[in-house]
Amino acid sequence: KDSGTHALFAGCLWMGGFDDTYGVLHASFMRFDDSLTNFRPGPIANNYNGLYQQRYDKVWKVTQQQIDYHRQHFTDINYVANTAILDWPANGNVANGEPAVLAPFADYNNNAVYEPELGEHPVILGDEALYIIYSDRFSPNSVNYGNPLKVDVHLMVYAYTGTGAPAIRNTLFMHYNIVILS
Repeated sequence: KDSGTHALFAGCLWMGGFDDTYGVLHASFMRFDDSLTNFRPGPIANNYNGLYQQRYDKVWKVTQQQIDYHRQHFTDINYVANTAILDWPANGNVANGEPAVLAPFADYNNNAVYEPELGEHPVILGDEALYIIYSDRFSPNSVNYGNPLKVDVHLMVYAYTGTGAPAIRNTLFMHYNIVILS
């Protein structure tokens, strides 16, 4: 701790597969220095304009404490939800070809629309979480080792900050959800 040494220098999924039907290799990965990559921020979409990039070129951070506070106070007069709650990337823009549901959330009325004003909130693992969405279709394959896989990757990096075993409090966990799109 406080040594300037970090637990993780770089990390990314490497995925690949061979399509026997057409004899085509599909591969998506990123080098540690970001010089060769198939991945770009955000889900697969029809248009990757400036608004798209502004929305998805980020990492979302939320804590269980913020979620609990929101759950307890969303009905209070003059309550304004925290930005971490309001900006959670729960829904994509389906008019732009993005998936309807992106990040996990408590959908109390089962309509698949994130509505924090109704008490809905992010669902995370651990006590604190980061959420990242990226795909391999934003730009042509810069690595030239095959065609894109046409996948979205949803990554939740999380940690436990509360009481418990010291090893758990000093561990980063990574949960990948790989969404295969046609």
